[in-house]
Amino acid sequence: MIRNFSSAISVTSVNEVNRLATGQIPHD
Repeated sequence: MIRNFSSAISVTSVNEVNRLATGQIPHD
């Protein structure tokens, strides 16, 4: 359970970082 929880947090963090990066640096 803890592993799955960590995995979900990692995926969410990566998605949020990608969203912020995309917002600041538009990628065509």
